[in-house]
Amino acid sequence: MVECGAGGIDGGFPACAAGTGLEGARLSVVTVPGVGECQVHGRVTLDVTRGLRCPECGAPTPTLVQGDALELDELELAEPDLEDV
Repeated sequence: MVECGAGGIDGGFPACAAGTGLEGARLSVVTVPGVGECQVHGRVTLDVTRGLRCPECGAPTPTLVQGDALELDELELAEPDLEDV
């Protein structure tokens, strides 16, 4: 798992959008906590600064249940200003 954090996505978006129809668009990122499966404690919320380890006992949590996906939830497009066309 590579953790870049929301800041990495936010920071790279303007550069990737430059020169495209998305230039000037605003990106809103919602971070979802990682959830792992500990053999002793079951499902636990992970602290990614500690890696994939159970916050209760420190055991490796090889099964990541939630927190490794990137999902586009909504896209809003503005109407072009016809006077500028």
